[in-house]
Amino acid sequence: MPNYTFLAFCMLYLVFTPYFQLALFFRRYPKAPANSVVDDPTPDYMNLLGMVFSMCGLMLKMKWCAWAAVYCAFISFANSRSSEDTKQMLSSFMLSISAVVMSYLQNPQPMSPPW
Repeated sequence: MPNYTFLAFCMLYLVFTPYFQLALFFRRYPKAPANSVVDDPTPDYMNLLGMVFSMCGLMLKMKWCAWAAVYCAFISFANSRSSEDTKQMLSSFMLSISAVVMSYLQNPQPMSPPW
């Protein structure tokens, strides 16, 4: 006596497999609305990098780190959206400027090249 369960499974497999393959091939993915805003992580990364450079400039008295922090703060401000939190941006600017001021107050000599 043949195994009808196995035969039924094989027939269903042969019938529905091409259908599912075509359905996956021609699937229409939903498109994003035209007015949606793409989330750009650049301001957040620059803000974090600026904080790291500021702390290195303050703690290690490295002037080039302090200037890099100011540069990162400007990039973060230039790439930020108008709806973002301004307190974080202002604190990043103040920390980077204080790193520059403190590094020059401790050693007023011009910055020597790191190489």
